[in-house]
Amino acid sequence: MDHQPYEPQNTFVTPQTSSMPTAALTLAIIGLVFSFIPIFGTICPAIAVALALLSRGGQMHTEGKSKVALLLGLLGIAICSAVTIFGIVYLATHVDYNELQRQLLNVFENNEQLQNYL
Repeated sequence: MDHQPYEPQNTFVTPQTSSMPTAALTLAIIGLVFSFIPIFGTICPAIAVALALLSRGGQMHTEGKSKVALLLGLLGIAICSAVTIFGIVYLATHVDYNELQRQLLNVFENNEQLQNYL
């Protein structure tokens, strides 16, 4: 009898995954955390949306991490836009700029160190 060494029939092959969906998901999560900072908070979510769309690789649908990154990126952009619009509306309607100017002038007049500096 001739015995041959055992060779497994099915070998485990690691799937080839792109790092672009992972980067998109990471940027989307970071962008969601910083989305409450007006204007600045749109940078990471916008890059995340772009990477999620580019990671499709010509397909017409997104899967897995790309889909989550796309949704979180869009949510981050929406939150940042809402915070920015709210801030602009609040500053335009609720701040009395004449009173703010008077308070700043009082601070400058009453602060001796500042007068010596100027």
